Amino acid sequence: MMQWQQIAKPWYVWRPWQLVRRASAAWHPPSPGYTSLPVAWGAFVIADPAKMIGKSIFTTGVYDLSVSEILARLIEPGDTVVDAGANVGYMTMLAGIAAGPTGQVVSWEPHPELFSVLQQNVTTLRRIQGTAEIDIRNAALGQTSGSAELVLPAHMESNDGLAYIGERSGSATSVTVALETIDGVIGTTPIAVMKLDVEGTELAVLTGARQALDAGRIRHIVFEDHVGAGSDVTQLLAACGYRIFSIGWSVRGLQLSERPGERLAAEYEAPNYVASLAPDDLLQRCSAPGWSTLSASFRTNRQPALNDDEYL
Repeated sequence: MMQWQQIAKPWYVWRPWQLVRRASAAWHPPSPGYTSLPVAWGAFVIADPAKMIGKSIFTTGVYDLSVSEILARLIEPGDTVVDAGANVGYMTMLAGIAAGPTGQVVSWEPHPELFSVLQQNVTTLRRIQGTAEIDIRNAALGQTSGSAELVLPAHMESNDGLAYIGERSGSATSVTVALETIDGVIGTTPIAVMKLDVEGTELAVLTGARQALDAGRIRHIVFEDHVGAGSDVTQLLAACGYRIFSIGWSVRGLQLSERPGERLAAEYEAPNYVASLAPDDLLQRCSAPGWSTLSASFRTNRQPALNDDEYL
């Protein structure tokens, strides 16, 4: 039997019927393999329910709720959005709906298999009226353009988000991938929101976006950082004029803190932060209680009513 602490989570309190799926998964685990899964915000995402992202979608209806919600609140129709480290495309699809038909999303995913799934998800989304133009790039981001080694750890069988740019060790394998820079691809286009999750190479990606950072062309940056306050990443962003907030959740809604070193993420979650050149706007958008990404009305509010068969 599940304890109260296990179910006192936003995705169960706001969507109690999701508990039935969780219980079902405990008794009859879903078969591994990529399949179309419904997400709480009103779409379908192809993912593997036996791996981290797919398992989270299957059992809770969302993946990384705090990041999902902050993207949904910050992205406006017509915005240009960057998804650095797109994986299967969950956040890319969310951004595509939020930015609407006059917006643009540019997504990078270097892993060949994950890029193939990303392509499928984006192809499906492109058939839906009212979504942004999406440019998907089978490359990694870094400090310079060229090529790099993408290391594939042996334990990626259960977590398909662990590939990283670096040197191979132990039983890991690697594949050579293209390397691009934000400045080289985006140029002078203003970026409203950038989501950055690149398994430890965040500093290199930001160095490759230094022209955009220095010119103040990236308004909000949502990023993962296991070091947190005082890291090279946070120091670079602070030097470029950003104010940095840790991100977390309560049952009631989003939580943000600007106190150095305060971690709001749960123990089992990666710590995420948002760096903003418009902190008052950020706080205003994120102060309202509730969860827009735990309701299918998120999609219907951003798009005309659609037949869900179009997602399949």
